[in-house]
Order: sequence, then structure tokens, then C-alpha cells
Amino acid sequence: MHGRVSTATVTALLRGAHAAVITSLGFDNQPMIAMEAFAEGRPALVSDPVLAAEFGGATLLADDTDAEGLAASILRLAADRRLLEGPARDARHLAAEVAPPRTPRRRGGLPSRGRRPTRICPA
Repeated sequence: MHGRVSTATVTALLRGAHAAVITSLGFDNQPMIAMEAFAEGRPALVSDPVLAAEFGGATLLADDTDAEGLAASILRLAADRRLLEGPARDARHLAAEVAPPRTPRRRGGLPSRGRRPTRICPA
């Protein structure tokens, strides 16, 4: 547990991890950390079967909803990281599907940054 951290720290932690672990059960309908993990190509190990169904192949469902089931799943994944390959691939695909569209500036539809915005009210 890291407590409150910046977005950059979350990204760095995810890049250094093999997967995100989400222990929410029955109340977290779409945790942001799952989307952040998927954006970094990391699958999520979840305890909640509803979350597993929500995110499909980008998740791994723990053996059981209790701490022992989660621990057993973590140990199995640590022993055979190849089990993460398919879900990681699905995580990248899911992230690409749900990413917001590119902004007009990135597409070249807005003026360059060098131009100042037009003032509606005179100064």
C-alpha cells in the first residue's frame, strides 16, 4: 500500500509490475486502477467475478473471493508468469478500444500553441 500518490507514480508502479491486484468485492463497478493498468498493458487479478466479467480476458479471476484464494492466485502467477501473457495482450487491446479519441490539436485541427486564444471580452 502506498497511500495517495500522483498519476506519474501510479504509472511508474504499474510499469514495474506484472499485474494489478484489485481486491474490491461487490461494490467497485469499474475501478480506475483497472483502466490505468490496462493502459500500461498490465492485466488485473480480481476477486470479484462481476469485475472479471466486465473486463473479460484482460482480467484473471482469483481462485476464491477470500484472502486465501487471492494469495493462492498470486503465488501461482508468480510461479508461472506465462499465465499473464494472454491477459496482458487483452489488456492492451481493451485499453485501445476504450481510450478517448485523440484531441483535435493532436490531429492538427487546432492552431499551433504559438497563437493566442481570441478574447471574447475586451480587456
